[in-house]
Amino acid sequence: MIPLFLQRINIDKGKKFFDFLPNIIVNSVRDHTYEALLYKVEKSARESHLKLIDEWMGRADTSWDESILLEILVVLDTLRYPDVALAEKLLSIDNMDVTRLSHWLHFTSLVYPIYSPMACKGLAKLGLETSWDPYDIASYGIYVMQIEGLIEYAHANALPELSLPRQRIIEIGLAQWAHVD
Repeated sequence: MIPLFLQRINIDKGKKFFDFLPNIIVNSVRDHTYEALLYKVEKSARESHLKLIDEWMGRADTSWDESILLEILVVLDTLRYPDVALAEKLLSIDNMDVTRLSHWLHFTSLVYPIYSPMACKGLAKLGLETSWDPYDIASYGIYVMQIEGLIEYAHANALPELSLPRQRIIEIGLAQWAHVD
């Protein structure tokens, strides 16, 4: 049965994607810095964790006053997968966008996927139009649900056993899939 968020998937392309996924992931994914960061960042968000994540992203260090930082940390700790709506209020903070939020959510929860324009293109190639808008939390919410749907839809051999979260495997695979003819 196809999950609701995948109702528009091109079935043939979906099968090809899942056949493609194990080979591309096993052969091309070895980011030791990423894997080390997964273990450095614990389940609850802290300022030091956010700085480590931003550093990995290549984002300049941003300092917020204590009240804004507290608001960020409370929202990150309050969100429950797959919901992202509460994070919308953080987009009014200077130097904040959905890409940064998705990185923070990914590392602090280990279940949210990182929002990526190439993964959105990969979803589109499967017939799952997903807009890329780093200032629209609703677009990220749809992205999260479509990746979760792909995880549910994947056949048993599609997701290789790696030290990566399943959402990261799908996200990286989709980004690579965007380049396949």
